[in-house]
Amino acid sequence: RGGWWSSDHAHFEDLPIGSLSVHRVVLHPSPAAMPFYLTVGVVALVVMFLLGRSWRRGRREGLAAFVGALLLAPVALNEVAITTGLFPTVPLSPLGLVALAYGVSLTLVIRYGRLSRELSERTDQLQQSSFELMASYDQLKRAQEQLVRSEQRAMVGELAAVIAHEVRNPLAIVNNAVASLRKQ
Repeated sequence: RGGWWSSDHAHFEDLPIGSLSVHRVVLHPSPAAMPFYLTVGVVALVVMFLLGRSWRRGRREGLAAFVGALLLAPVALNEVAITTGLFPTVPLSPLGLVALAYGVSLTLVIRYGRLSRELSERTDQLQQSSFELMASYDQLKRAQEQLVRSEQRAMVGELAAVIAHEVRNPLAIVNNAVASLRKQ
């Protein structure tokens, strides 16, 4: 309809590739399509920059996605060159998109593997901490039982001291009375 492509200068072209001949349509982008192409190009460059920066900062699993985006850039330029008629080549966009999808998928698989290992290590650490906590709890329980027994023995000792005191008082009175009877 002429929104993205100007059909005024559209023409068919045969592209010889080895012994084959590929038929293609050459269209020129309309003025409305140019901001779109510019925006897509800028977004692709920003994505490549961010993925590359992430990789350089130590996120090694991002390398595959960065390479996929890096491979997509020349493919996108190839597609623009084909549609604008700058030079005749074969369409490579499916290969570029597969490279990007493979890179992103590989990034996710690598990240999943790393997270799985970290989760396994964390599980082992928590299990070890749980065993240590259970051992500490058993030790605390034994110490508490020993403390209760010590308190019981202390109470029995105090009770024995009170009973001994109560028995000694009347004996002391009887002893004094016997001593005073002997004197006379």
